Amino acid sequence: MSINSLRKVLGKIYSNYYLMLFIVCFIINIGLVTVGWKHSLSDFHGFRQSQVAISIYYLLKDGFTLNYQTPVLGAPWSIPLEFPTYQFLVASLVKIFGFQIETTGRFVSLVFFYLCITTVLLILKELGIEHNKRLLSASLILISPVYIFWSRTTLIESTALALSLLYIYFLILAIDGSKKTWLMLATAIIGSIAGMTKPTTFTPFIFLACVIVFSKFKTRNTFISEFFKVFIFYIGVPLVFSGLWLMYAGFTRNQNPLAGFLSSTALTKMWYLGAWQKRLSFFSWKYLMLKVMVVDMPYVTPLVILGLVCNIFRKIPRRDVMLIIGLMLSFLIGPVIFTKLWYYHDYYAYESEVFLLIVLGIFLVHLINSKYIGVFGQVIIIPVCIILSIYSYKIAYYKYQSENFTYGNNLGAIIERQTKVGGVILYYINDWNTQIPYYSKRKALMDRENLPLTDPKIQRSLELTGRENIAGVLSINKNRDFLKPRIDYFGLKSEPVYEDDWAVLYTK
Repeated sequence: MSINSLRKVLGKIYSNYYLMLFIVCFIINIGLVTVGWKHSLSDFHGFRQSQVAISIYYLLKDGFTLNYQTPVLGAPWSIPLEFPTYQFLVASLVKIFGFQIETTGRFVSLVFFYLCITTVLLILKELGIEHNKRLLSASLILISPVYIFWSRTTLIESTALALSLLYIYFLILAIDGSKKTWLMLATAIIGSIAGMTKPTTFTPFIFLACVIVFSKFKTRNTFISEFFKVFIFYIGVPLVFSGLWLMYAGFTRNQNPLAGFLSSTALTKMWYLGAWQKRLSFFSWKYLMLKVMVVDMPYVTPLVILGLVCNIFRKIPRRDVMLIIGLMLSFLIGPVIFTKLWYYHDYYAYESEVFLLIVLGIFLVHLINSKYIGVFGQVIIIPVCIILSIYSYKIAYYKYQSENFTYGNNLGAIIERQTKVGGVILYYINDWNTQIPYYSKRKALMDRENLPLTDPKIQRSLELTGRENIAGVLSINKNRDFLKPRIDYFGLKSEPVYEDDWAVLYTK
């Protein structure tokens, strides 16, 4: 190859650098998300994955309904939280193709994640963001530890995020002056489904939608004349339907005598808003910000320092500055409002870190385009960012994917063998956890508080469930004084059929 030919090839590579980077990151993403593809759901936050999976199992078993079953707290078996968009889709695919729930759930999650990437690119294009910034932002999302791991789990996160991003995309199209009826309807419908699917994911997008709507109107007169059509229809309708679903789900949960901790009031006080002490705690924010800056995006701090040294912040155009501010505020909505959820449940970062990664993509292109960085940024800085991100993923998440955690599967299989179909297992495990009920294919009555059998809540639950349907007791409390009254009450064998270091199982 001649020198001129080599120069042409290198020139072509350089001119398509960001596209090639995107392709490389996409290939890396596919390679990493498929690790442990056929493993059990009992990995990181397995309780939440199996909670979704058990609802899908009973949708297939008992039919599709909005008051879908999550049978772990006794009858009535329906304790809905989110609108079952994801569950319906996975159950439909399993019913049509006959695949496993676990692998089908992972496939649907991954498809929605790639829809997120596509929608991010479309949104940034509509906002007038340059091609290179769009591709770099998408590349950073693809190799983000958070989006690599959680996009391949049996969870609703990628579905809720994709719907929320689609809502923003259609909102931008709908208010551009075209006034097309189908766009108006699509925006309201997608926004409503997104809000019902997961309100906590949708919350920062409602804020972003408000920013977009208010920025559309330059004068007071145009704002007043368009207010009802735009603000009320595009934002009000999704909020109304989200509120209606929350009311319906809360009413349904209230019918279960043991689900008081899942009432709307209890969830709002305990989790959705949480104690103000947690929100104002320096330790909480230190933990959350370190997680974002060290684990999720380990290159953030060096890039910000480099930007300050090169005086990049003063040279970013006003349009990009306004977008960055809007995205940063949208990112902060999640941890500020739902601090406790973010603190205890790692997957909540999935709903908001996309905003920060877009900001970093835009900022990084400005940094590379500066006279101080140039080609050095493409040759050194971006590859280092990718390597740091993948290394962080390996340290924080890879272990959960590479190892197949089978305790829940094994114990569930023992329960399935030792009990009859249709039997209900009474659990004393100081919490509610759907992993063992899912793998045992047996419904559960989980007494989180170890209540006496004479307690009105237990008596009511047994009345609805059917005392005669209790086929076994699984308890982490192995004290005979605690277990014997329960063994006698339900007519179980006096000796356990299984015992390990964690729990003991008695059956009929």
